[in-house]
This record gives sequence, C-alpha cells and structure tokens, in this order.
Amino acid sequence: MLPAFTLGEGLVTLACAAFLTLPVAASAVHPDGAPRFAVDYSPSPALAAYEGFDHVILDPAAAVRLPKDPPPGDAGGPVYHAYLSVLEVPAGAAYAAEADRKGLLLEGVTNEVWNSTLADLANPEWEAFVVDQLAARAVEKGFRGFFLDTADSIARLPGAENPGQRGAYLDALASLVLRLHSTYPGLPIILNRGFDLVDQLPDGTLSGVLIESVYQTFDHAAKSYGPVPGNDTRALESRIASLRKRNLPVLVIDYVDPSEPELAAATAARIEALGAAALVTEPDLQGMILAPAAPVRRQILVLFGTEAGLTAEDPRWATDTEVSKFFQVPLEWMGYEVRYHHADHGRPAENPPENLAGVIVDASFVVAPPEQRWHAEWLARQVREGRKLLLAGAYPFDDSEARRTLFAALGIRGSGDPVRAAGNVRITSKDALYDFESEVRPLPIGFLDATAPEGSKVLLRLEARLPGGEKPFSDPAYLADWGGVVMNPYWKFESSSRDGRSLLDPFAFLGAIWPAGDFPAPDPTTREGLRMYWAHVDGDAFSTLSVTRRDVTCAEVIRDRILKTYPLPVTVSVIEAEIRSIQETQDPADSERYEAIARDIFKLPHVEAASHAFTHPFVWSPEDVAERDYYDHDHLHLHTHIDYDRIDYEREIAGSVEYIERALLPEGKKVRIMLWSGNCRPFAEAIAVADRLGIENMNGGFTIYSPRHPNLSAIAPRVTWWDDRLQIYTANQNEFVYTGDWHGPFYGGFERVIDSFEMLDAPRRLKPINVYYHFYSALYPGSIKALERIHDWVISRPVHPVTASEAAAITRDTVYTRVRRTGANRWLVSNEGRLTTFRIPVEMGFPDVAASTNVTGFNDHGGERYIHTNGAPAAEIVILPEPRRHLRLQSSESQITFGALAPDRCEFTTRGLRPGKVVLGGAAPASRWTLTAAPADAPKEAVVTTLEADAAGTISLTLPNSAVASLAPAAAAN
Repeated sequence: MLPAFTLGEGLVTLACAAFLTLPVAASAVHPDGAPRFAVDYSPSPALAAYEGFDHVILDPAAAVRLPKDPPPGDAGGPVYHAYLSVLEVPAGAAYAAEADRKGLLLEGVTNEVWNSTLADLANPEWEAFVVDQLAARAVEKGFRGFFLDTADSIARLPGAENPGQRGAYLDALASLVLRLHSTYPGLPIILNRGFDLVDQLPDGTLSGVLIESVYQTFDHAAKSYGPVPGNDTRALESRIASLRKRNLPVLVIDYVDPSEPELAAATAARIEALGAAALVTEPDLQGMILAPAAPVRRQILVLFGTEAGLTAEDPRWATDTEVSKFFQVPLEWMGYEVRYHHADHGRPAENPPENLAGVIVDASFVVAPPEQRWHAEWLARQVREGRKLLLAGAYPFDDSEARRTLFAALGIRGSGDPVRAAGNVRITSKDALYDFESEVRPLPIGFLDATAPEGSKVLLRLEARLPGGEKPFSDPAYLADWGGVVMNPYWKFESSSRDGRSLLDPFAFLGAIWPAGDFPAPDPTTREGLRMYWAHVDGDAFSTLSVTRRDVTCAEVIRDRILKTYPLPVTVSVIEAEIRSIQETQDPADSERYEAIARDIFKLPHVEAASHAFTHPFVWSPEDVAERDYYDHDHLHLHTHIDYDRIDYEREIAGSVEYIERALLPEGKKVRIMLWSGNCRPFAEAIAVADRLGIENMNGGFTIYSPRHPNLSAIAPRVTWWDDRLQIYTANQNEFVYTGDWHGPFYGGFERVIDSFEMLDAPRRLKPINVYYHFYSALYPGSIKALERIHDWVISRPVHPVTASEAAAITRDTVYTRVRRTGANRWLVSNEGRLTTFRIPVEMGFPDVAASTNVTGFNDHGGERYIHTNGAPAAEIVILPEPRRHLRLQSSESQITFGALAPDRCEFTTRGLRPGKVVLGGAAPASRWTLTAAPADAPKEAVVTTLEADAAGTISLTLPNSAVASLAPAAAAN
C-alpha cells in the first residue's frame, strides 16, 4: 500500500489488525465503541479532518506539523502512524537514492506495477536503515506509530519459491519488526497483511493487522469498482476470525464508487459485523472517507466571472455576484458553506473535496468555447457522482456542443436560447414558492427555448405567442432530481444596488436541492444557548471634539458614557495617524493628549484592542476601480513632510499593530483583530498580512435589514472570499448607514438598529447582535443618546457576550467545521473548538447528553434546537426522539466550563464581566437541589443554597462575575 497507491495485482488485498489493543486517543469520540481510522497519503493532509479519530496513517514525507510531546492516546488527538515500506523502495521516495548508494537494493528486482525496487533483505544494513533512519525520522517528526507495508512482496525475492529461502526471508523481516518494536517500545505497529509474518512474530509485537478488499474492491487494470469474488471473501473472513482469536485487532479497507453511498454504508456495516474496524474509501487513499464516518457534504462551489480576454460583464470578486447577494445567506443558515471559483483562475479541481455538496453556476460565468466543453463534461460528472447542480440566472455556455452535452446529461429539453419574437407572454402555472417578496410578472424578455426534464417539479411555466401562431412553453424555474434552475428575470427584482427583492422563497427553493435540517448545522449566532452579542468601535473621529461637552473629544465621551458604564466586552480600534496627530488637519502637539486618552481606554479590562489601520484606507486596492468613484482620495492625507502616497498593506496593518501594542497598550494586552476601514474590501493581499500576524479580521458586508429595508438581500453573508483568503463580515451595519450617511436623524436613526436586531431573530435567527459604531457617535447629544438606548436594550436581554475577535474566530471556525454521519441519528463534529453550537429542527429530536460525547445541553428558539458542545476539538452528537432525564445546560450568560456533568450532579465554573444567569435543565419537575457556589478568586467563601426545579425541570441561578459551583440533589448534598 504505497503512498498514493494500493498494492496488489488484480484484486487489491491489504491486511491490518483491528484496534482492540491499540491505544485510543482520549479526544476520539465514538460512544458506539467502534474505533475509527483513516489513511491519507496526500502531500498536505488536513489534520483537522481527523479530530475524533483514533488512528491515522500518513506518508511520513507529508507536509504536516505533528504534536511531538503528547504520548499516544492522550488528549492530543489521534495517533498518527508513519507509512514504512519494509521491502520495496518506490522510485519517487525521498530516500531512494540514499538506499541505492548504500547498496541496499536488489538490482533488476522490481515491482513494475508500482515502479519500485526490492530491498536486499539478506543485507543486515537494510534492517538498520529502516529502523534507525526511516523510523527515527518519522518519530522525530512527531509520528507515534508505524504502518508496515509490502511484507507480502517476499514472493518477488530471488529464490522465494524455495521453502528454506522463504523462511530465511521471513526471519529477516521478523528481525526487522522486532528491532523496531524494541527500539520504540510503546509505539503501536500495524502490519499490512503479511499473514505468514504475523504467525512468526511473538504475541504483543503487533498492535493490529490491516486487510484490504474483503467485500468491495477496485480493479486497477480495468479501472472499475466491483465486488470481491466469493471465495476470496470467505478466505479473508476466515483469516479475520483467526486473527481475532489471537486478540489481534483487524482493520479493513474496502473500495466503493463515491456515487454509491448506500453501498459504502452497507459495506462498512458488513465489515464491522466481523468485529473489525472499517474504512470504505477510494483507491487513491487521499483521505476520502465514504463510510462509516461519511462526511456530510456541506460545501457549495460557485463558478462565476469571465475568463481573461473575453468581454462579458464580469463581477470580478465573489462578493459582487448574484449568488452572494441572494443565495449565500440562506445557504449559510441551512448549514452550508459557499466557496467561489473565478473563471480566470483556470479549471476547478478535477477531483473535488469530499465534502462538496454541489455546484452553482452564476449567470456571470463565461469561458471560451474549448473550456466550455470541458466544463460541461465536468458538471455532468459532478451530477453523476451525486452532487447537486443549480443553474442560477442563465444557462451556461454559448458553444452549441457544450450546451448539448450539458442539456443531454441533465435531460433539459430545447436549446436554451432566447425565442425570437415571443409575444403575449403569460404565466400558465406558478408554484407557492413564488411571490415571496414581490409578485412575479411575465415579461417579454427571458423567454427561452427550454423546458424542464421529464419528472421535474416546474415552479414557473410561461407561454408565448409567435408570429406564426405557435404557442411554445418555457420553464424558467424548476426542480429536478439533479438540482434545479432559476432564470433571470424570474429570480429577483433589483430596483437599485441596495434594493433587491426575491421573487421566489430562497430558503424553500434551495432547501429542495440541498436539504436543511438533515444534519446539525454549525451556528455562529448562538453560544451556550443564548444569542451571541458583541460590540466594536471603528476609530474614526477619536480626536474630534464633541458638542456635548466643552473641549472634550468624542473618544472621551464614548469612554465615560459607554465603555465605563456598560459591563460588556467591547472591541475598540484606533487609526494610528489620528492618534499620532499626523493628519494634515491636525496639530502634532496634540498627539500626547490623544495617546493618553487611548491608553486610558485600553487599560479597561473589558476593552479588546484592535487596529483601524495607519491611514484609514478608503479603497484598499487600486484594482477596485468602481469603488474608487465613491471617494475623493484613497486614504487620509498626512502632513506634507511625511512621504506616504500609496497604500502599503504591511505599513497599514503590521505597522499600526506594532505602534498600538508598543505605545498604547498595557503590558500583556495585544491587538487581536484588524477592523477594515473605508470600503472594507481588503483583497487577499491585505488579509494575508493579518493572517500572518495571527490576528482576526472583520468589517464589511451590508446588513441593514429593517422595516425600511425588509428584503433578504439587505442581509449580508457571514463571510466572503478574496481568492483563498477569508474576510469576516460584521453582523450588522453601523450608525453611518442608519443615519443616512451621517446626515441624520441622529437619535431616531441609529436607534432603528434595534428593529434590525429583532427582525434578524425571527422567524429564523439569522444573525447575532452586533453593535457596531464609530467614535463620532459621541459627536451630538442625539447620537450618543441613541447609543445609550441601544446598550440599554442589549443589557436588558439574555445574551452571551463575546469580543469581536472571538466572534470572528467563531465565524471562521464555522466555515471549517467538519460534520460526519457516524450512524442513524449520530454525527461527529470537529473543529478548533471555537464554534460550539450546532442547530437542528426541534422535530428531529433531542441530544442524548449521556450517550453523546462533549455535549453539554441544548436550548430552543424559533422552532430550532441549539445544541452546545464544550469546546473540545471533536464531539459526537446522538439524537433521541424523546429527552432522557439528565442534567444539562440550557443557557448561560457567562462563559461556562463543566468539570463534571452527570445525570444528577454537575460541577462548573463561570467567567464574565457581570453577574450571570445560568439555567440548567433535565431535572425532575419540583425536585430540590443544593447549590454550592463561591467567587472564583475566593473558593473558600462558598454559599450553600437550596433550589427547586420548576414544572419544566429547569433550575435558574445567578452567579457572581466569575464563580465555581456544584449542584447535587438536596438529600445527597446533605
């Protein structure tokens, strides 16, 4: 099983022991008891994908950073096993030349199938080379286990047909394995097949044996999947039973076509029924897992933009596409993450990632005819492999061959071209999905020669009259078994760039293609059962004098009336040039005053520090030509003696962060986030600087959902992409927008953001609460009163406060969270532990806190059930139709950490800036409980209180800012 290949001729067979005696990682979670393993020979495996697994086999040459300190099986994560070939040296191996120089290879003795040369087992230096060189390098890199391959290649060695010579070869291999075992005691060794060698090794040498292709296989010669012949299956079943009698765990890898997920699941179940650990995958062994921990496909790829040299209208960046404006928000809420691929960046990946759920072709997507044919075939293949396809706005391709290829694959009837002279267009049928935000009306444009495939659900059907009297039909919107279509102008109506109305319900339409509620959706709106809240301040007008008090800056007013008044975390940014008083309108002598005010703000314990750049760029990239028309200049003008006429990303971001940390922050406090300025379109190069610094980034998006802007297009997505760099959007817009670009009204303007917060919470919770403002909110009495009114509203609500950098990290973690289905009503979720909330429809059921792992409870809102995890990198969520009696967290206003959570008792700590309410559920109605609680900094000052659960079995308590607490039944506590 050479990296990137599998060994064998004809049937691929590969053996490996189950993990009954292997160490199990403490962070691995599988309450059903079945160990999990994976094989990933890709050059740069994503280790985060394997949180929750016990054992992972990797190519030791892979570009990965493995934890070197944790011993196998502790909370550090999976045990990573280094692939070692004990008898063959692939021609492309990094050590091939070294082995050849040392005379360790048999000249002319090769395995042509895998382009490898066999080693000279009779040379004792080969054993030393494998153990003291190859294995030692792997251990130094962080591997804590070995996977030994090619033992069965003994049959290729000279004289192996002679029993005596074969026995000598086996003795040499056994010596190598025993030396490896004694040199690295405690590191598990898994052997690939090598049944004769297994019989020769003493018990305890091996930790497992791996076997390939027991039920399903891949024929490399024919390049096809298929079942293993019955005689071979029965022989391997017998061998597995024999190994298990020796208490040797067995792992089995079978191969199934990815387009047959049901067969993959059934194959894994058959393997597990033998008492073996199962992995059903593809033969290239690049990390894909089809079963038993199949990934939930939740990534959507959008093809958009125009190939270079073509003249079609081109949204150059993802944020400007129609898909981003009208479909990304519903898809995010449904649990999907949207990625974008511009036509100018070449072809999409030939082999998409395992979690790709489907493809959307944006109306802007245009490539040259030769590329159209490739893309048509590629799209057809995605459909054949079970991924969904949505054609949004227009049928792609004007090349007739490409169009025919795609239409034939999808069953679309007609040419897809506009019908000339189509008149008297009328709607003959209309689904209930239509007339969502505006009534759909027939139009003389957009009547296409295209009708839905047989068996489709037609959402809108048009009829027209031609000059000759014919009355053709056209279907501009429909759902098919492969996905769906919605054509312009029957998708949305845009009266301006900021006012777009959806003609059909995007939640229902997209949900019919990519179902919502089928898996726990990562949800960054909610934390510990409550709506998440954060506030952040852009640095503009820090030094401007407020009219509310004589000779007082806006920064001082914000400090005194907001920051020191409300016990909530807040992220504050400054503009370096303004604090240093080097703008052309500033007096440099004032810099000392401004720096002193900034230091006074940043020393507040609940204030997080952020940068708003060096010169507040208004347009971050000269490529953003259209955006430059809105601004008089690219950045703040500085004093003429300062040579700075072009935006420098390094100076704007890294330089401003260095200045803030050196000149303004107290010891130990760091800048945690970059808040973009101006048009908030930073481009990949600027984001890369923030990423290199290890800080988050935020701002941008244009969420102004309110009674004045009641359409879904007024809600921005959570994130956008600039090439491969992620920008985190704010959850709501600021006072500049709500006051008509700061023309007023100043009190009744920004105060309307409260309407936005409430509308974004029902009927679906689409956004957390984000109070986003500038220092110039302190300029007028009305504007500062509006800000106080907003904070009063927030503090009167049950919310879970975080900082802006925490909110950005949670949102980022949402994008990269992996969800795997591990059984009926059972899912494995993994990430960095920042995103801790997963949402399911209430009708799906209740999390079983006892059977789940790292799940602490749930809370309900708006027909959805929000499940909390404890921040571990992996959690297993088990759903039951009815709740079990078990103490659980319902909600907490403070950060909460459980030391213990049992059916009838729990221990936990809380941390916050104000006394926080904690609600626990799962108790018997009217049961009595004893709470023991103390301030975290004075645990000996514990107070004991008796509490009674209400009729719903919930227990409510309010604890100090930071506390340690325990809860037990009153009788038991006494």
